[in-house]
Amino acid sequence: MNDKREEEVSLNWARRAGRPAKLKPVPELPPRIPRIARLMALAIKFQDMVDRGEVRDYADLARLG
Repeated sequence: MNDKREEEVSLNWARRAGRPAKLKPVPELPPRIPRIARLMALAIKFQDMVDRGEVRDYADLARLG
């Protein structure tokens, strides 16, 4: 049991002495969707709402927004 404790102390000392710690790999982020694509999707959704009669016109959409 003492041996294990001595190892832990020496590792902690080594870290404080300025030795670099192992870095964890950074996971890659999923690719971002361009803003124009998101805005176009929203415009298509709004047009569908007008076509289906969920809202009367774009003025109704503006009031809801």
